[in-house]
Amino acid sequence: MPGTTIDLQEHEESLRADLIARGVPDDLRGLAPAIADWLRWRFRRLQVDRTDVARWERVLSHDLPLRVKNAGPPPASHKLEMEVPGGGPAGGCLWTPGDHAGTAFSKRQQPDRPKAPPKARGKGYLRPGRPRTRTADVDEMADLMAVYRSCRETVAPMMERCRTSGDQVALLRALRDVVRQPADRAAQGRWLEVVGRFSPR
Repeated sequence: MPGTTIDLQEHEESLRADLIARGVPDDLRGLAPAIADWLRWRFRRLQVDRTDVARWERVLSHDLPLRVKNAGPPPASHKLEMEVPGGGPAGGCLWTPGDHAGTAFSKRQQPDRPKAPPKARGKGYLRPGRPRTRTADVDEMADLMAVYRSCRETVAPMMERCRTSGDQVALLRALRDVVRQPADRAAQGRWLEVVGRFSPR
């Protein structure tokens, strides 16, 4: 498919499930190939390689609708076909290349640069430190985002003060636990700890 530069492989279904869980109206099949490709890259960088809740939320709520709007109707070299599992007409759309798809021009003129060798770590690198935050899966992330949206005014300023995606996930987990178990002292303690770390001064 012209415009495709990434294959998410086993993460493709995770992306589709994430879009459905967040209520994103644009099916990947109905997006222009370049936009679907861009969305896969953003998912890879913000949800697979790392977990950056705030940036991924902005991609879906702001960047994606803007790109779809700016793309306008499909060009003459493409046609829209209806598709459903099992073949028959349906409400989804599929972009397929037309007669001129083979002449699509790519801006990628140069091959990727070789990666730099890994950096040598200092003596203290293997010393014990703060444990890493467990990465949230698609189902938990959808759950955390539902809590985030319900408490956006309270938690958004603290999200901006998080230095890493792990801090963001820890903050949302603490919020979820104290919202659902307000009488639990352990949940209260975790929430007070993250509030102390991330509340604007």
